[in-house]
Amino acid sequence: MTKISGSDAMFQVLYDWGIDHIYGFPGGSFDSTMNAIHNWRDKIKFIEVRHEEAGALAASAEYKISGKVGVCFGSAGPGAVHLMNGLYDAKYDKTQWLLLLLTFQQAVKILTSSKLLMKSHGLILLLFGITKQKQLNQFSFDG
Repeated sequence: MTKISGSDAMFQVLYDWGIDHIYGFPGGSFDSTMNAIHNWRDKIKFIEVRHEEAGALAASAEYKISGKVGVCFGSAGPGAVHLMNGLYDAKYDKTQWLLLLLTFQQAVKILTSSKLLMKSHGLILLLFGITKQKQLNQFSFDG
């Protein structure tokens, strides 16, 4: 059986859902996702924005204009907070969107240094008033 990365599996799901482009702000906390964006560049276009808020607003506008689900992504922590205006815009206009918060590297930093806990936000609580469904996936890694 061929192994694929979690990010490539995520892009396979997005492709299966008919998503042909995503908005996002690249960052170091999701290098594997940036690699998957490169791997999927022929099927899913990555539209780089200069601020997370612009990506969230673009995803909201995507549905308003085309009727297609808009997808944006950003890193956890301060990047997630920057997504809030676009997410509230989508909520109040009842648009459909998908937000991907990618947190692996930050979670490793939090687990290895209590000094970095200040960068951690209660993301599920922060998104509680905006989203209909929230899911926090936690994984353990061997070696």
